[in-house]
Amino acid sequence: MFINGRRVLSTGLGESRQFRRELVDGDYNFRFQVINSGGWAWQAKIRILINGEAVAVVDQSGGSGFYTGQVYQEEWQVLIVDGVQKF
Repeated sequence: MFINGRRVLSTGLGESRQFRRELVDGDYNFRFQVINSGGWAWQAKIRILINGEAVAVVDQSGGSGFYTGQVYQEEWQVLIVDGVQKF
């Protein structure tokens, strides 16, 4: 998981983590990327909430044989003004 190009969170297969960050007013780019390490299957699952409102909900999975590399990537742009997200 990247915020404005900076990696802020990474996990391994089957790991689950929660991450909280206070965001000041401004523009944000969230990028979620899944890299397959060579297993037969992969799963991409994330939920991004800002002030309790879902910005992104992803629950994807697939099979890629022995392919190693990026299998999923998505980005979301968010503008926060006066502590509230604008779409």
